Amino acid sequence: MIEQNSSSLNQLQEANSGRRPWEVPGFASWLSVVRVHHACETAMTAALEPLGLNLSQYDILANLARQPGLAQGELAGRLLVGKSAVSMTLPDLERRGLITRERDADDGRIRRLNLTAQGQELATRALATHTAILDIMMSRAEPGDTAAVEAAMGRIYQALKAARAKPAAGR
Repeated sequence: MIEQNSSSLNQLQEANSGRRPWEVPGFASWLSVVRVHHACETAMTAALEPLGLNLSQYDILANLARQPGLAQGELAGRLLVGKSAVSMTLPDLERRGLITRERDADDGRIRRLNLTAQGQELATRALATHTAILDIMMSRAEPGDTAAVEAAMGRIYQALKAARAKPAAGR
């Protein structure tokens, strides 16, 4: 699979070897997305710091607040970070008394994750922080803007996903 993706990427690079990113239609839109992502990440990082959380920890707590009892593997599939980050983060959250990891009653290989009372209280505060940042982000959006952005980003995501999965020509 890595070889396929590398080969596909090489073919794309060869086809576009004379072009520069700023010459591609949509470059300004891409740059806007990157800037907003960076600004959001910076704001969230700063807002979570006084709560003693980083973005990975917040993502886990938020997902468990939304859906208690997730299996560790299910949680990893929902997060914006990799499985290794989850594996490294969960023990710390458990040591801090924010989550519990318990074996599934039907399948002992599965670990179910839940917030403790302390974890729920911290998640509630962090979710309020996230909501406040979203309110600021959306405060200048016109009616219909968010739906249009969501639709465009959905199509862009699907294009990237399809390009990643496309096998190299001749294989």
